[in-house]
Amino acid sequence: MTLTEAGAALGEALYLTSSADPLCSYVLPTKIPGVRIMIEKDTVVRVDVDTNLVATDSGARVGDTEKALQEHYRPRLRVQRHKYLPQGHYLIFQPPNDSLHRVVFETDGQRVTGLHSGRQPAVDYVEGCA
Repeated sequence: MTLTEAGAALGEALYLTSSADPLCSYVLPTKIPGVRIMIEKDTVVRVDVDTNLVATDSGARVGDTEKALQEHYRPRLRVQRHKYLPQGHYLIFQPPNDSLHRVVFETDGQRVTGLHSGRQPAVDYVEGCA
């Protein structure tokens, strides 16, 4: 979806700032604090969430335990070590029959501290647009 379509879906106009890089930038919807939308060339490629006010379509959210996620998404949940948190993990859910999209839950080793969902390769970026 385009940035304009995303704004319409959220019920608010979304704009890149004048200093934003059109190749990859974030917009911050005011109606959903704790959510950032990654835009690449006017296309939504990823959504980052760091609030428990937003849940996945399966009900997972920031604050859930790793154990709860593993029970809920098993066997389609892959675990990787976190790049920056020694005890943390990336719990990665890939929908069946879909090699393009995934949801990545970041944890501190116990609980989900954030999540992002989108399409590859953007969903795999560890440091936002980098």
